[in-house]
Amino acid sequence: MITALMAVAGSLGAPLIVVVAHEYGVSTSTAQWTISLTYLTGAAAMPIVSWLAATKYRWWTTVTVVGLVCLGSLLGALDLGFGALLIGRCLQGLGLALMPVAIATARDQLEGPRQTRAIAILSVTNVAAGAIAFTLVGLLVDVGGPRLAYWFAAASTLAVLVLVAWTMPRHGPRHETRRADLIGTTLLAAGGVGLLLTLAQVDRWGWLSTGTIVTACASVMASAACVEWMARWSRNPFLDLKLIRARVPSAVYATSFTAGAGMYIMLPLVIVLAQTPTNTGWGLGLTVAASGLLIVPYALANLLGSSLSTIFGRLVRQHLWMPLGCVVYATAAAMLLVWHSHWWQLFTAMAVAGLGSGLSFAQMPGLLVAAVPPRETGPAIGFSMIVRLLGFSVGSALVGVVLSPSSQVSMPSVDTVHLALIVNTCWWLVTAAAALLMGFVYRPASPPAGEPPKCIASNDVSGQSKSASNVEPAAESRSAGARSMTCTHRP
Repeated sequence: MITALMAVAGSLGAPLIVVVAHEYGVSTSTAQWTISLTYLTGAAAMPIVSWLAATKYRWWTTVTVVGLVCLGSLLGALDLGFGALLIGRCLQGLGLALMPVAIATARDQLEGPRQTRAIAILSVTNVAAGAIAFTLVGLLVDVGGPRLAYWFAAASTLAVLVLVAWTMPRHGPRHETRRADLIGTTLLAAGGVGLLLTLAQVDRWGWLSTGTIVTACASVMASAACVEWMARWSRNPFLDLKLIRARVPSAVYATSFTAGAGMYIMLPLVIVLAQTPTNTGWGLGLTVAASGLLIVPYALANLLGSSLSTIFGRLVRQHLWMPLGCVVYATAAAMLLVWHSHWWQLFTAMAVAGLGSGLSFAQMPGLLVAAVPPRETGPAIGFSMIVRLLGFSVGSALVGVVLSPSSQVSMPSVDTVHLALIVNTCWWLVTAAAALLMGFVYRPASPPAGEPPKCIASNDVSGQSKSASNVEPAAESRSAGARSMTCTHRP
């Protein structure tokens, strides 16, 4: 149910960019905010939602978040203007923060192989539900416009709300209730909003204008203050900064951010190419439903890429999968740059992009698990989800920057679309080179022949990590005061 909710929230973004620009009389770059703000809200809310999911308030948290998502869908369905639509999209972004709740619930309610299968199914259903939601939302938009799609989102979210309230266990996990890092989360959100605002308004304000410089400096100061707060002052930071400073996690986080941004530079461009009218001389004039079908090959190829990286994981070094996936994604962007005059060319490019996405992201959790202590696995993976959402948000904002020369009209020109595709291709190639370099520099070193791996003894007194992103893996010790021996190769 939660994965379906996330799919609906995501499907009301990229597929409706062209429709929203036409419906509300705004430029395509301005319509990009319906994507950027959604993912930024999800990233900012995830630490708080993750913390609440590990307390006795899990049921109330889930019901409240789903209710706010329903309210956001209603704001989009009603004719209240573009500002109300943006507020609604922010509220829908809260649903993206519920994935840790789903994982934590599966971990607490299931055991053994059933638990492993359930968590794996969550990832698969998220991709499959996204493909179905994109297609269904497209059909609704073609029939009754974007507001009908938002009414459908409101009705489906209301159904999820009833099912969650009825079926979700009301008792929370037996974890010690801890305070959330509200200040750190606020500073993180402020830094992200400042960055997005700078990217969105730089063409209107000018690169060296007072507004651009002040906003950019404020974003940097908020981000620096967030790091300083977590490092020196916060008793319950949403992330232990030691994880970021570690060599392998820092490489994974950097690649996750840049790869996420690259994904959402390309996906809106595919929708623009598909839905732009044919009288422009370069658009395909596809309906929203037809363009929504383009996500199907992407989703299937994504699953294929994940499976291939798992099947052939022993044949290829683990740190090489990320740059390989980035090169495949760059190939898809280059294909779109050269061939985009027929629907099957977009179909093929999306399949190649999905394969690259699956190859890139599938090995990231494994790299983190191998590089951090077991009790820190949950916070490490949770932060990778936050970084990826921030990348999605920044990528969609970057598309607006490239398309902004056409901001006077709702439809961009073919030259700006080509420029955006060139930027996307170069972005993925640079990400691949950086991932390859960091992979060779930061890959875990094997111990000398005949020397056993180092074992680190740790006393887990409270069963809690210092981080508030409490989505601990099943392998973590569940008994208070348990002494664990962690054998690991220090990267």
